[in-house]
Amino acid sequence: MSDEEALPYRFGIETGGQYEVHNFGFSGYGTHQMLAALETGLVDSIIDCNPKHVVYQGGYFHIPRAAGLSSWDKEGPYFEVVSADSVEYRGGFDEQEEPDDVFSVLIDWTGLDSLISGLHRPPDGRDYDRVVGILENSRRYVEENYPDAEFHVLFMDDKRRGPIPFYAFAWSRPSLPETLGERGFHVLHLNEALPDFEEQPEQYRIHAEEGHPNAMAQALIARYLAAELTHSTPAH
Repeated sequence: MSDEEALPYRFGIETGGQYEVHNFGFSGYGTHQMLAALETGLVDSIIDCNPKHVVYQGGYFHIPRAAGLSSWDKEGPYFEVVSADSVEYRGGFDEQEEPDDVFSVLIDWTGLDSLISGLHRPPDGRDYDRVVGILENSRRYVEENYPDAEFHVLFMDDKRRGPIPFYAFAWSRPSLPETLGERGFHVLHLNEALPDFEEQPEQYRIHAEEGHPNAMAQALIARYLAAELTHSTPAH
């Protein structure tokens, strides 16, 4: 996919160039990289405008990422839950103690971690709470440092299904969009931008076997986002 097909660029087109759009996304990133970019001053060092909208785009798959369960992110920023609505940076994932529970030992012994993206255990309720805390910290940072900006959550509602129970926490937690809505977040649903997503998700994917949105999906999401953020009829 070219840069011109990506969501940030398409959003700029859909809003007629009225916004200076900055894209801080990167392949394999999650909520934890977003918060780190904010708290370390990376975002502030790059933008040269007065932000009006800050959009986090993600989904349930960011819960294991923020817990350090991704094989490609062994040195990523680790945030620990310290209260019901807050987290604190505690160094990189590689600086944390290795899990020693039975599940982790079994995964290591069988070598299955290489088949499940480095997953040493299923995400649990605390991992769910970590993402909520990361989003709370991020929203507070935006409110305190960019008072004219609104913080939005653009969320993919589907839970990935497969042989590994990535979402073992689900039995003890409500849906993440529901939790965020109750906390006052402005939650936008990617599924609403993509007609027939539940019935035919493959038409919106770059490859049928994984969920990254293709150019058509990016264009539709950008149109939806532009309409929601500007409260206007999107361009055609």
